[in-house]
Amino acid sequence: MNELHPSKVIIDLQALRHNLRLVRARIGPSVRFYAVCKGDAYGCGAAAVARVCAEEGVDALCVGDAADAQTIRAAGVTLPILAYGCSDPGAAQAMAKLGVIVTIFDLPGLRGFGAVGDRVEAFLELDCGFGRLGFTPDQLGPALVELQRHQNIRLRGLYTHLGAVEDAAAVRRQMDLFNGLAGQARAAGHVGLELMAASSRVVAAYPELDLGAVNPGRAIYGLLEGRYTEMLAARPVIRGVESRVIQVKDLASGMRIGYGGFDPKPGQTLRAAVLPIGFGGGFPRLLKDGYVLLHGRRAPIIGLLSMEHTLVDVSAVPEIRHGDTAVLLGAQNGAAITAADLADMTGFEVIDILPRIARSLPRAYV
Repeated sequence: MNELHPSKVIIDLQALRHNLRLVRARIGPSVRFYAVCKGDAYGCGAAAVARVCAEEGVDALCVGDAADAQTIRAAGVTLPILAYGCSDPGAAQAMAKLGVIVTIFDLPGLRGFGAVGDRVEAFLELDCGFGRLGFTPDQLGPALVELQRHQNIRLRGLYTHLGAVEDAAAVRRQMDLFNGLAGQARAAGHVGLELMAASSRVVAAYPELDLGAVNPGRAIYGLLEGRYTEMLAARPVIRGVESRVIQVKDLASGMRIGYGGFDPKPGQTLRAAVLPIGFGGGFPRLLKDGYVLLHGRRAPIIGLLSMEHTLVDVSAVPEIRHGDTAVLLGAQNGAAITAADLADMTGFEVIDILPRIARSLPRAYV
């Protein structure tokens, strides 16, 4: 553990390789694999993840903003990068200069990229019911007409984001729309387009929707939940969160300990330890029945987390010493705090809490 950074998140690159191979085995060799690296690769580090993706034969990457694309290029990774919808028309010139495949999702954006002069590769995003970004069915026709006026834009493909993936009927309705719109694009002369509709849960549950390309995110980081974990046995890439004890002390009743004013029982002396990690490390201030592991035993969290400190009750861990490792996620001496446990403590879904923590702490790659 870095002496100057006593808390860390452990990123398991072998688990990442396993998950990339798992997805490739699921989709086969002929489907293009766009690995999603948005949000600094879900907190795992876009540069490190992109290098592994390149080594594992991934076809392309996806990012959520320009910063991740710049980080990946600075790391020397030359894979094609698809930038999801992340900019307004005023940023079209800057986005075009990044050398990424851009997403065009409305007419102002189409005109913005058409005006930059430089050659631009693009996907059109289609809104088939999710209601976020994308051309709706009545907007695609005018967009295809407008596209003919901008010879600098090369249309590479079409993609959509499917909503309500737990509802097979809803998925079918959205895919009927998508396939109809793809036919409309072909009729306008755009042949050989890459079609993409399968994010992680779709890859897991609807193999028939692989089409020509897929763009899984949470699956490659082992962040699937519920029934999807049984469909695609991905391993957690965010493998652990550790800190260490920086103080051990006895606290008497009547002290009104910490934020929230915890008070030991009258006459009771409570043995406590301080960890240099708090809500500044991505955790919520209040954890429901929260605890950490010390020497493989549960040490309950006392009161609210501070920004940079957590106070824990170590009365049941008499051998506790300065410098001992505390586990907030992961295994220790046969005990474990799983991602599901952490989700229960925090009240957040795994996909929400783990990337948040991973983006907030120093990373240790294993």
